Amino acid sequence: MERLLYLIIFVIVAIGIVGVILMSILERVREFGICLAIGQKFRHISIIILWESLLMGSLGTLFGVVFGYGILFWFHSTGIDLSQFAANLEQFGMPSIIYPALQWTYLVWAAVCVAITSIISIIWPLWIL
Repeated sequence: MERLLYLIIFVIVAIGIVGVILMSILERVREFGICLAIGQKFRHISIIILWESLLMGSLGTLFGVVFGYGILFWFHSTGIDLSQFAANLEQFGMPSIIYPALQWTYLVWAAVCVAITSIISIIWPLWIL
């Protein structure tokens, strides 16, 4: 179930990365044309675009992990107060204050999935170039 959720989230992330990278490539078509005209190989241009995509995904992951883990740590220590729903939660045997779990595997999976998503999502914009 967790991996299915990751798949759905990272398909959405891939669409966002494709849009940003595609606009970045299409705005610089003339620059890439000049680079090709003076003898730079297409492979070098595609490596630059790939690194740009990986850098964007890595920075997004870093900021997301820092802020997300900070919020999760705060909720882990204070708890999420659902006392207004206490009557309904008791029917299911749930407490009125929920403390989320902190697991490093969430961070590792997110980093791996962002790297894979960044690499896969760059294929279509490079094919258009």
